[in-house]
Amino acid sequence: MPAGDLLTVVVDPVRLNLEALLAPRLPAPVVAGAGALLDAVAVAALGVLLAGAGRALATARERNGDSRRGRVVADALSSGALVVAAALLAWIVRHPSAHFHEVFARGDHLAFAVLAGSALARAPLALRPWLVTLLSLGFLCQYSGPPAVALALAAGLTGFVAVQCTRGRWPWVAVLAHSAIGIAVYGICWRIRAGNVLQALKAYGLFSFLFLRQISFAVAAYQGHAGGVASYLCYLLFYPGATGPLGGPEVWSEFSRRNFGGRTSPDYARGARKVVWGMLQVWVADRIPMSVDVVFASPTTLLAWTNSLVLFVQVVLRGMGFWAMIDATASFYGFRLRPNFEGILRSRSPSDLWRSWRGTLTNWLICHVYAPLGPDLIDHLARVSRFNQRADNPTSWELQVHATPDFLLQMLRDRAGNAVVLSGRNRGKIDRVQSSLDAGINALVDKPWILEAADLPKLERALDTAEARKLVALDIMTERHEITSELQRELVNDPATFGTLVRGTEADPGVYMESVHNLMKVVAGAPNIRPTWFFDTDEQGEGLNDIGTHLVDLVQWTLFPDQALDYRKDVRVQSAQRWPTMIPRDQFRRVTGQDIPATLSAKVKDGALEYFCNTLVSYAARGTNVKLNVIWDWEAPPGAGDSHFAYYRGTRARIEVRQGTAEKYRPELYVVPTVAADKAAVLAAVQKKMAAVQAAHPGVGVEDLGNELRITIPDRLRIGHEDHFAQVTQRFLRYARDRSTLPAWERPNMLAKYYVTTEGTALARRSPPRVAERRAPK
Repeated sequence: MPAGDLLTVVVDPVRLNLEALLAPRLPAPVVAGAGALLDAVAVAALGVLLAGAGRALATARERNGDSRRGRVVADALSSGALVVAAALLAWIVRHPSAHFHEVFARGDHLAFAVLAGSALARAPLALRPWLVTLLSLGFLCQYSGPPAVALALAAGLTGFVAVQCTRGRWPWVAVLAHSAIGIAVYGICWRIRAGNVLQALKAYGLFSFLFLRQISFAVAAYQGHAGGVASYLCYLLFYPGATGPLGGPEVWSEFSRRNFGGRTSPDYARGARKVVWGMLQVWVADRIPMSVDVVFASPTTLLAWTNSLVLFVQVVLRGMGFWAMIDATASFYGFRLRPNFEGILRSRSPSDLWRSWRGTLTNWLICHVYAPLGPDLIDHLARVSRFNQRADNPTSWELQVHATPDFLLQMLRDRAGNAVVLSGRNRGKIDRVQSSLDAGINALVDKPWILEAADLPKLERALDTAEARKLVALDIMTERHEITSELQRELVNDPATFGTLVRGTEADPGVYMESVHNLMKVVAGAPNIRPTWFFDTDEQGEGLNDIGTHLVDLVQWTLFPDQALDYRKDVRVQSAQRWPTMIPRDQFRRVTGQDIPATLSAKVKDGALEYFCNTLVSYAARGTNVKLNVIWDWEAPPGAGDSHFAYYRGTRARIEVRQGTAEKYRPELYVVPTVAADKAAVLAAVQKKMAAVQAAHPGVGVEDLGNELRITIPDRLRIGHEDHFAQVTQRFLRYARDRSTLPAWERPNMLAKYYVTTEGTALARRSPPRVAERRAPK
C-alpha cells in the first residue's frame, strides 16, 4: 500500500497481526505476499464500496430532486460529500506518496475521487472544467513542483494564444510560435539543470507530455475543432495520466468529444471494475522477484534473456495495473480516457505491442471513414474487421466512422488529416478528387477516375491543381508491383534478351493483353457479394474503364519507362468493340443478394441483365500497335480462377505472362526466342539479366523448358493483392512527404491512360456488339 494512505490506519494493524500469525508457519516471501494481498484486497474492496456509495448518492439525488424537502436532502448529502472530500484532499496533500503514479492506488485518493466526482456531476457545466483544472494544478504542483507546472502552463497558454490569433490565416506563424516555445522551454530546462538536475528533469518531463497535447489542440484548431480556454486548460492539465512513466498524451478531438460534448456522469461500475483488476495486476507484478540488477548479474546469455522476459512481464503487469487505477479515477470524475497498456501480453507483432503499450499515442495516427450509411459502408467495415482478426499477420486498424449523406462535405469540413483515400462508386469520382485537392488534401484514388471522354478536361484540371498546390494526386496502380510485371518490364527493356520492339499491325499487334475476371466468386463456401451498382455501367463504367485502366498503364509503364507521353501526339485509338455478359435474374440474386433494381430495368432482355463489361480495343502508342481484351465471365470452371495473359514481341524474343491451366492459375513469366537458333544467346542474356536484378528481386532465376524459358520466382516474392496496395500507399506517402520525388511522367501518362480508356469505350459503343476472339492458351 502506498505510503501516506489513510487506509493504512485501518489495514496496518490487521496486516501486522496476519503476518505475525503466519510467520512461524510459512516462508517469509509467502508471508509478505499474504500481507500485500490484504492491502490489495482492502483497496479493491474500498473501491467497490465507494462506487456503490457514489451510485447510491446519485440515486438519492434523483429520487429526492422533485420536492423541496428532497432538494434539501440532496443538497445536504452533497455538502457532506464536499466536506469529507475536502478533508481527504487535505490529508492527501499533507501525506504525499513517493511517486506520482502511486497516488492512484491509494484508498484515500479513490474515496476523494468518488466524492469529488459526485460534486462535479452537480456543478454547472461551464464551471466543471475550471474546477478540474484547479484540482489538476494542485496535484501537478505537488509532484512535479510549482516551477515545472508554471513553465508548462506558460508554454501552453502561449501556444493557445498563438493558435487563436493565427487560426485559418497564417498557419506558418503558429508553427514558428510552437517551435520557438519548444526551444525556449528546453533552453530554460537546461539552465535549471545547472542548479537542480531533478527539478530540470521534472520540468522537462511534464512539458514534454503537455506539449504533445498542445500540438494536438493546435492541429484540431486548424481543422475547425478548437475549444475555449476552460476546456483547453482542463484537457491540457487533466492530471490522471498527465505525466510520469504512465502518462498518456490524449488527442484533443477525441478527448473533447468524450468529455465536453455535454453533461457527463461518473461511471461507478466501470471505475470499480478497473480498481479490482488494477490492484490484482499490481499485486501479481510485485510477487515476481526480478529487477534490472538481477538481469545484469545473469551469468549466461540464455539466463539474461530469460530474466529480461520475466522483467518485461513484471513491468507490463505493473503498468497495466496502475493505468487501470488511473482510468478508474477518471471514471469516478465523470471523464473517459483512451485505453493505454491494454492487451500487451497478447500482442503478436511489434505494431500490436506499440498500439497496446501506448494507445493514446497510436490514436494520433487514426483512419477516418466518411461514407453514407448503407451496405457499402457496412461491407467495408466488415472487411477491415476481418483484416484485424485474421490469424496470419493481423492488422490493427483504428477507425472513426462518419456515416452521413453529405460525407464529402463533412470530410472537407473536418479535415481530419492531410491525405484522403477515395474509392467506391466511379461516377463523379473526379469531382471528389477536385474537391479534396481544392481543400489542400493529398489524394490517393482508386481507378478509374473518369468514365467519359468529356471528363478528360476535369482530370487535367485536377492534376493542374495538384501541381499548383504542391499536392500529390495518384491513382492506385497495384499491377506495377506484381512480380511478373516487374520482371517482364526488365526483360522487355534488355536489348540482349528482347532485341528491338516489333511494332506489329492492328491485326497482329506488337503488344497483346487479355485479362479475364469472374463476376461470381465463392470464398470460404459463400458467394462474394457485389453491390447492385457494380452492374450499372453508367455508375461503374464498362470493362475498359475499369480493368482496362491497369492494362493501359502496364503497357506504357513497360514500353516507355520514365518517359512522358503526350496523348494528343503519341496515342491513336484505332478500333474497339464490346459485348455483354448476360446475367439471369437468379444469378443476379446470387451475386448481389437482391433482385435486379428498377434502375437497371431498361437493360434487362428476356429476363437477363445485359451487362456490357467486355471490351476489345486496338490503339497505337508511339507507332506500336497494342491490343487489349478485357473480359468478365460469369464464373470460372472448378479449380480455375481469374487469368492474365500478356506478351511483348521483340526481334530476339517474346516476353510473355501466362496464368492458365498449365500454370495452375498462378502468373508465370516466359521468354520465347523468336528464332530457335538464337536460344543459347537468349538464355545467356536472361541469365545475366536475372543476376543483375538480384538486389531488387533476390532468388529469381531461369529454367530451360526446351522451346522456351521460364523465369523461376521464389514464393516469398509472390505477395498478395492486399500487399500491393500497401506498396502503392508507401509510394504515395513518400511523394506526399517530398513532392520532388514524384516522377514528372506520372501526370502526362495518366492523361494518356484515361484518353485510351474513355475514347476506346466511346468507340466501342458506336459499333454493334460483337464478341472478340480470345488468344490466351487454355
